[in-house]
Amino acid sequence: MLLCSALYALASAGQLPGDALLERGRSAARQGALEEALVAWKEAAQEYAQIDHRQGQIQALLHAAAVARTLGHLNQSFLHLELVLQLAHRTGEQQWVTLALSELGKTALVNRQFEQATEYVTGALAMAQTQRHTVLTASLHNELGLVRVLQGQLQDALASFHESAALAEAAGFSALRIRALINGAGAAIRLRQFDEGEAALNATDALLSGSPVSYEKAEALINLALGYRHLALSHPTARDRALSRSATLLQQAANLTPLPEFDRIASYAYGYLGQLYETDHRLEEALILTRRAIFAA
Repeated sequence: MLLCSALYALASAGQLPGDALLERGRSAARQGALEEALVAWKEAAQEYAQIDHRQGQIQALLHAAAVARTLGHLNQSFLHLELVLQLAHRTGEQQWVTLALSELGKTALVNRQFEQATEYVTGALAMAQTQRHTVLTASLHNELGLVRVLQGQLQDALASFHESAALAEAAGFSALRIRALINGAGAAIRLRQFDEGEAALNATDALLSGSPVSYEKAEALINLALGYRHLALSHPTARDRALSRSATLLQQAANLTPLPEFDRIASYAYGYLGQLYETDHRLEEALILTRRAIFAA
């Protein structure tokens, strides 16, 4: 959902007027308060701009663009990123240009501009590889995989997800590895490579089981649950165990909500769990869960 740790590695040091706002946005985002995070990061960008601190402004705008995309504000995301690209070229630091192109690719993908997304992502990937930036390279392989899935190039997509997961594991970046494994499982299932798909889902399940409570973990549990549901609906032999695991993971995600800001995740989890029960013809329980989803929203 949010920018990878590459952004933090490139951030400038020192206490500046926008720093507190930048941290406020990060804190809000960790709690799932995305609108609050967006406001804080936009204000931080303005503070940095007033003192002509380009790196701080770039960092704040990249965060703002990412969360705007998540919230569906795609035009706003594009505007932030176009400004980032201009500022990045002025700094002469290619790392920022790479990040700008990477984020533009993600926003273009969400906007279903597949050719433009491919151009941005492949350009950023070539730059990240030249810079030997392992985490960003891994992230971009994952993004390229998503583009290829939507273009129907499933075998190429699967290869991209494999590369992303391997690089993320080598870099010790478990959050990205989890995303790449889930995406790879989906591609494998579409290719009817069911054993590989289920193995990737099980590996993700093991990674998440010992991870600490966080908004990102709750999101990952839901995505993993949807992966098991995809397996169940595509492969009759795995149906019962995959549906059971999907339901368990959705219940875990719904219960993993200690703060009010997690209500959005709880709503999603109950909604998807209701859909699972409908699939299993448990209509009364499905209705109860649908009501809980509405109440939690």
